[in-house]
Amino acid sequence: MKMNYVKEIFFSTPGHPIGKQDYRTAGIRYSKKGMPYGIRYTTQKVKDYMEKIRLCFVSKYKVFSKEEQRNRYKLTLFVDYIGRLDIDKIANAYMDALTKIVWANDCYVDELHVSKWRVKTPEQEKVICCIELIPYHYW
Repeated sequence: MKMNYVKEIFFSTPGHPIGKQDYRTAGIRYSKKGMPYGIRYTTQKVKDYMEKIRLCFVSKYKVFSKEEQRNRYKLTLFVDYIGRLDIDKIANAYMDALTKIVWANDCYVDELHVSKWRVKTPEQEKVICCIELIPYHYW
């Protein structure tokens, strides 16, 4: 079976990086058994940034096929930013944004490397993303 996919993928997302925050709760509802639970949602600001990530990827590469989405991947992020930033939340935003585009589920990301650098101007803010396929003989 021959696979015809790219081994390394690089793309950049310009602008201030926004991490995927903890879910917000909008009121309390009750289940059929009477147990309370909170209605969870992701903020619109985060949804917009995740859509920007998807558009930056799709503008350079095609969506992976179902067969290609079942491979193992290594995700590397280089974050240039101003101010305070949680790199784990940025990584979570990228992993969730690229689900169903690069991988079937973010559990297919076996390695994650995130580096961050401070920049001086807002025009320099960006995230460079590198996705690598982990060959079969490594896992």
